Amino acid sequence: MARKKVDMSEAYDYLREKTGSYVLCFDVQNLTAFNNISRKAGDLAILEEALRIDKAATDDMMVMRIGGDEFALISGLYDLDTVKVLAEKVLSKNGRTIMFEGRELPLSLYYGMIKIPESLRYSEFFTDMHRTITNSKK
Repeated sequence: MARKKVDMSEAYDYLREKTGSYVLCFDVQNLTAFNNISRKAGDLAILEEALRIDKAATDDMMVMRIGGDEFALISGLYDLDTVKVLAEKVLSKNGRTIMFEGRELPLSLYYGMIKIPESLRYSEFFTDMHRTITNSKK
């Protein structure tokens, strides 16, 4: 997977341009089970999560890793129904397995959504994205 260097001020400007649009937040369900097998299995689960999100995203969307196994997809979309279709593209793969050392391991993701606020303060929004993920687990 290619890495792209991003200046955080550029990311902040991108977020400000997308004010009011939806952000989809994702997290691996039960990453601990993968890590209990091995850290490599956990890393593979995170990589697969990123690939699933990236495949659903269009070129004008931004995917950000916001934590160990937590990602945000900045959709730039304002229509809730369109956002739900996008989320379903990612979630439709829940339960599909990944292969690790000859073992099939089912991978599923949690997800929540949040809008980019009018008065964007990155630190607060970052906290809100994490809260969105936490709430999706309930």
